[in-house]
Amino acid sequence: MGREIVYCEGCGNSLREDDFERGRGRMIDNRPYCTTCKPYLEGENEPPPKRPSSGRMAAQPPPRKSATGSIPIIPGARRPGPAAPQAASNPLPIIAGVGGVLLILLIVAVTQGGTRRPPPAEPPAQQAPPVEVRRPAPEPPPRDPPPRDPLPPPPPPRRDPAPSGPTAKSSDPLVAPSAAEKFEAFLAQIRQRIQEDGRKERTEEILRMCGAAAKIAGPRLSEVEKLKADYIATLDEPARLAALWSDWKITSSTEAGHTGLLPSYGDRANVYMTHPLSRGVPATLEREVEIPTGKKTRLSFWVSCHLQGDFELRVYADGKELLKEPIGPKGSGWKEKSVDLTAFAGRRIALRLENFPTEWEWEHAYWSDLKVISD
Repeated sequence: MGREIVYCEGCGNSLREDDFERGRGRMIDNRPYCTTCKPYLEGENEPPPKRPSSGRMAAQPPPRKSATGSIPIIPGARRPGPAAPQAASNPLPIIAGVGGVLLILLIVAVTQGGTRRPPPAEPPAQQAPPVEVRRPAPEPPPRDPPPRDPLPPPPPPRRDPAPSGPTAKSSDPLVAPSAAEKFEAFLAQIRQRIQEDGRKERTEEILRMCGAAAKIAGPRLSEVEKLKADYIATLDEPARLAALWSDWKITSSTEAGHTGLLPSYGDRANVYMTHPLSRGVPATLEREVEIPTGKKTRLSFWVSCHLQGDFELRVYADGKELLKEPIGPKGSGWKEKSVDLTAFAGRRIALRLENFPTEWEWEHAYWSDLKVISD
């Protein structure tokens, strides 16, 4: 086997085993150095030169190590003799060796210390490459078409002559129905409700529809009144009496025994009793009526006071006072009253009758047979 070669830690020159035996190399802290980098200091013994075999057995060489490790070489025993002259000292290898030792110690301290390595920085997020937006090329302006002769106008739409009569309906779906057609359809709806209400469970609804029809009837008011009267005649007595007052909005005291529909009072049937709400606040009967043109129209009714009291009667049309007089004295009985409404011809007016208190003693009023009559 060949001799193992190591390298000087200072200059990197190769060293063989015989270099250590001849004093050209030395081991310091188990590291090989040449005597140029690490000369022997004063007081150190150089290894004796290797002597050829002369009958003595050479010292056992130290065990070999791998080429990558340092080989500790134990120098043989030297014979006592004069000390070898000290080699000239070179400070550069010493400074380099001390710096290398300090560098190694610093690296060991850093690697084995308790400090934690900072986490690796995250790579910056990759931004998406910009998307190139391609704009469509502008379209060329349209070319004007070649001139043409104008087309003749279309012929007017053909329409059938409009039907006449109160029950006529327009056959053209593009034409809005007239007021007469709407009114006729509303009357047909009322007649259908009356026909379906065999058990008289929709009396209030039918009466309200008749009242609404009367507001828009105009010259056909008498037709609406007859339709309503025929329906009321089919009701039982309590419902019939109440239906006769359905056109009036009555505001009266809510105390027991002060307001209500009476079968009779004195010598008259179907009487409505009212009482003022408080001192200075009268009970009222209100409704709207259509005053026809070319006729004489009047409001006709019967009125009476309590047997032990009296009140003041007031009648208004569209806010204008037409009548104001006391109803009494006590126990004077029924009185017939008539108020002329002809001056309001062609208009729809609001009527208002008041039961106004006087001395606040038995201020009841009794009303019967209120009618608007046109001759």
